[in-house]
Amino acid sequence: LRLHGRALLLCSARPMRADDAGPLQRPRERRLGRALAAVGMGVWEWHVDEQHLRVSPELWAILGRTPSAGPDMPVPLKTLAGAVHADDLQPLMEAARRAFARHEPFAAECRHLRPDGSHQWVAVLGVVQDGVGRTGSGRPGSLLGTLQDITARKQAEAALRASEQRLAMALAGSRMGVWEWNVHETQLHFSAEVFDLLGMPSPGSGGKDLSVDQALQLVHPEDRALQRDVIANALASKGDFVVELRYLSPDGRVRWVSDQGRVETDPLGQAQRVVGTKRDITEHRRIQQQLRDDALRRRVMIEQSHDGVVLLNVDGSIDDVNPALAAMLGCDVDALLHTPASSRDAAAALQALHTRLGTASTGSALLELSTRRQDGEALDLEVSASRVELQGRSVWFCVCRNTTERSRMERALRESEARFRATFENSAVGIAETGLDGRWISANPRLGEITGYDRDALLRIPYEQLTHPDDRAADAALTRRVLAGELSSATAEKRYLRPDGSALWVARTVSVVRDAQGTPQYFVSIIEDVSERRRIQEQLHASERQYRSMVDTLSEGVIVCDADGRFLRCNPAAERLLGLTLAQMRRDEAFFEVMSDDGQP
Repeated sequence: LRLHGRALLLCSARPMRADDAGPLQRPRERRLGRALAAVGMGVWEWHVDEQHLRVSPELWAILGRTPSAGPDMPVPLKTLAGAVHADDLQPLMEAARRAFARHEPFAAECRHLRPDGSHQWVAVLGVVQDGVGRTGSGRPGSLLGTLQDITARKQAEAALRASEQRLAMALAGSRMGVWEWNVHETQLHFSAEVFDLLGMPSPGSGGKDLSVDQALQLVHPEDRALQRDVIANALASKGDFVVELRYLSPDGRVRWVSDQGRVETDPLGQAQRVVGTKRDITEHRRIQQQLRDDALRRRVMIEQSHDGVVLLNVDGSIDDVNPALAAMLGCDVDALLHTPASSRDAAAALQALHTRLGTASTGSALLELSTRRQDGEALDLEVSASRVELQGRSVWFCVCRNTTERSRMERALRESEARFRATFENSAVGIAETGLDGRWISANPRLGEITGYDRDALLRIPYEQLTHPDDRAADAALTRRVLAGELSSATAEKRYLRPDGSALWVARTVSVVRDAQGTPQYFVSIIEDVSERRRIQEQLHASERQYRSMVDTLSEGVIVCDADGRFLRCNPAAERLLGLTLAQMRRDEAFFEVMSDDGQP
């Protein structure tokens, strides 16, 4: 008989006496045993009214067991049932009961525990035998069947499932699905992964068939003609194809898909079917577009940059250059790129740059280059260079900044600093720079000479302590007014203290240096030694007092007038003689005439 597509040879037996077994019976049994052993199969029989089985020697061999009561003796049902895996015993018994109840073939697969502790898979098949002639009732009397070791098949099936699972995981992980089309039919088969990557409802693990027209409708309208042409060319050439197409998801989103396939032919070379894969490359295309956009943005930035940019090959040839650098060199881009180096005047600058880069010890360099433009004008460049790999080539990517004006200003600043330093160091007056907090910044040698300190000792003294205590309050108030902007500068005379404690009169002019925003930065003070002038002034005042005292004691009148005859002063004797005070004389000076030596008024 055939059961589940498999051919089975079933045999029945009846009890016989030993003397009934003729000489032909034993050869038949031996041939049957060899046939069963060859296919890895054993025979069993279970009488429904009995709790034991009859088993062939081949079955014992398959199970790896030795019958305790001899190979021809019945075996208790519970002996073999106890070796069935616990999860499989109940389904096995229920299948046997259904076979008896419905009088239908019996088939089951279960795991058997071998004596060595390992499990094996066995297939148990059987048919119901009527009980006529035994019970006389016509009811099912026994199950007669076979047992076969299917462990290898189960392992192969498990390996196949694992392989299919890994393939499914790989397809899902790579956003890839498979499809197949028999060119003689109008249906294509899409795997479940194809539906998933196209954003369509899943048809289940087995996938689904679509008509050719349905499959074409999934493609973006602008790409359908391309799809048809690619398939037609592949069928004509019997070859492989790869094409990138846009697909429309049910939600309206556009997905980019790489469609790759192969045409398979029959023995006559005629196209039989097309098999292929679909891979979601939406993210890949997005990244590609982003890279193109980034490259365009970089190109625009380089083209519009005020800094010069040049790509120099390791042999010194120019790979690319932007307009800014060409303008710095006084020529145009085409002249730099397409004119031979030997005939380019401006190439000298880039050749000098290449020479300098050749000595760079690392893949980056920052250097200053002094060269000339094409018209001979001096040109100073600050170059930041990095060595990069570009399409398998090593090039220097150089950003050049024109520092000619900056260099000129730096030279002017250095010259100005030198002049200031010469003035500072050799000035006939003392010069001091102090912070807003009163700390010294610098002092010139003349200030040390004035105060009696050497420069280092002077800078260690707090500036405020250099001023005489009686003059500090007034000095601080004047400095605050300058700091507040009330005065642009202020001059005052005050006393400094020398190392020996003696006082020294100086005239100090203070101003504040501010930054571009007007924020005060530090004070600059010009200090002049006025001690000698103050001494002369004191002597003059003393002489004046002595003269006044002498004139005032004379008995003769003394009157002092200026060149215009105006009364300046007079002594007491003059006031007594004239009967007028100096103030009255000045009011009535019209009554007096000043006579010259020749008697003229």
